[in-house]
Amino acid sequence: MRLFTAIELCENAKRAVSSVADNLSLFGKGSFVKSGSYHVTLAFLGEMPSAAEAIRAMEALSFPPFTLTLRDLGHFGSTYFVSTEESKELKLLQKSLCDNLRAEGLTLEELKFTPHITLARRFTPTTDPMIFVPDTSWTVERVVLMQTVGAGEYKILHEKRCNLE
Repeated sequence: MRLFTAIELCENAKRAVSSVADNLSLFGKGSFVKSGSYHVTLAFLGEMPSAAEAIRAMEALSFPPFTLTLRDLGHFGSTYFVSTEESKELKLLQKSLCDNLRAEGLTLEELKFTPHITLARRFTPTTDPMIFVPDTSWTVERVVLMQTVGAGEYKILHEKRCNLE
């Protein structure tokens, strides 16, 4: 099974990101992500025979609720996304999670963490997209372990809630 850990968006943030995707579609063609699948990936695990190690790593997490805010339109080559504002709480959560995953014996790619929500893959602009990203924030209260079940379709296998102390 193909697994990754992520933060889901609240409905208001999903609507905001969806409006950015709708506007982006006016500037070219690509394979757009369904609004129900928007998320911020924390760690990509890839093909795994079991979710047990990832679940143990998630359960060892301890984090307070924190706020994420949408920032800008960006892209990695032909993959277009909405970034989030810098957040030390998000960076700490992501680092702690990756440390826990490695402690469980999992191997992770050594990529710089760039928090984002993917809008479209293989996007070919006909002109330079000039798109406003609405000032939208939400409170992160849980991390989820997701399984890819189809092209751009995911199923939640486990969740870890924040500490409310």
